[in-house]
Amino acid sequence: MTDFSGWNILGEVLLLVGSAVALGVALESIKISAIIGYLLAGVLLGPSVLGLVGNDARLEVVAELGVSLLLFSIGLELTPSRLRGFGFRGAFVGVIQVVLTILAGTSVAFLLGLAWREAAILGCMVALSSTAVVARLLTERGELESPRGRETLAVLLAQDGLLVPVLILVGFLGNGGDKSASVPDIARQLASTTVDILIMVASIAVVGIFLIPRILNNSILRKNRDFAIVIAIITCLAAAWGSHSLGLSPALGSFVAGVLLARVSFSRQIRADTGALRAVFLTLFFASVGMLANVREIVQPEVLKLLLAILFIGLFLKIIIAWFAIRITGGHRRIAIGAAICLAQFGEFSFVIGSEALRSEIISPAMFQAAIGASLISLFATPLLVAKAKPIATSIDQLLVRLHLWKSSLPPELPPDSELFGHVIIVGYGPAGAEVARSTV
Repeated sequence: MTDFSGWNILGEVLLLVGSAVALGVALESIKISAIIGYLLAGVLLGPSVLGLVGNDARLEVVAELGVSLLLFSIGLELTPSRLRGFGFRGAFVGVIQVVLTILAGTSVAFLLGLAWREAAILGCMVALSSTAVVARLLTERGELESPRGRETLAVLLAQDGLLVPVLILVGFLGNGGDKSASVPDIARQLASTTVDILIMVASIAVVGIFLIPRILNNSILRKNRDFAIVIAIITCLAAAWGSHSLGLSPALGSFVAGVLLARVSFSRQIRADTGALRAVFLTLFFASVGMLANVREIVQPEVLKLLLAILFIGLFLKIIIAWFAIRITGGHRRIAIGAAICLAQFGEFSFVIGSEALRSEIISPAMFQAAIGASLISLFATPLLVAKAKPIATSIDQLLVRLHLWKSSLPPELPPDSELFGHVIIVGYGPAGAEVARSTV
């Protein structure tokens, strides 16, 4: 029988995902997010620790495929109605936060001696938070619809939308950001990149808005729901392949495809049918992210110093800027502090940005490991930060009041006349209501 070496990759994927799920279950049992377990599985099983997975270079392709599919599913969630629910203010806050964080992170890194392209990449990696981690934690805690949760989710959705221009910036830095390039050369490179992006978006728009709805309206296809999910996945993979062919990030193409498909009449069915697959994509993605961390290199003194500098300076800048962005747009100061703490981590997109920058030789392997290590530590700390965001915000607010830096004021989520606090109202006491009652006792 002919040996098919692809089975080796399948074995590694099964080991990686299975171990990720096992660690996720173990951590969930002690009230820690399963996503941290996925990351730990990648770190432990990866080439730098046990070396059980990641030795085959083709596994990187599988991981990139997982990234593309995950970003496609995230794009599907950005429906017009959901974006309208947060209004112009939410988008404005997100834009201010991302732009100011990139500028501040780039400036600080440049002043500390980094080349401007490397500094810009670090600014981009720090600017974006983790939608997957934070939204899930807020949902599990029942805080997604709280004022703090809504502020946080509005910024996260805006960040998801801004991923496209950020990836474009990274691509430009890789292809046209050479110091020796003249102004005409840079202009030509920028024009070429812009044309490639317009071609990609236009192609996906034609297929996603005009062609796919007509295909899915076919009476034969409507009788079988399997066709919708298969066509959606084909669209995602075709967008990723087309984006890669144009020299752009495959993840960018998949994300744009998801955003455009979110606007077609069949988007709700597509989201429902691909929802179960998102858990698989999420597990594979975070496990593969953990594999990127080279523990042996990270613990080297020089890399460790860089890691700590990126971590603490990045967290400080991000919290201050996120608080500022929410405050200047009318958000309550205590809610702004809590939301800024929830947004402090460097999210999953930082790994996508860092990988693209490393492939384009914008950043060195040592800087990549330092940035990846800082991102991992910030993600590990996220469950604690989200859980303690409210008491930390209250303590900071009370401290500043005692220092007479601002006057005492209660946020909307703490009305002064309310006698109810920490209560749960359960409507209906069927199996679901009984389970909620047991879990909240």
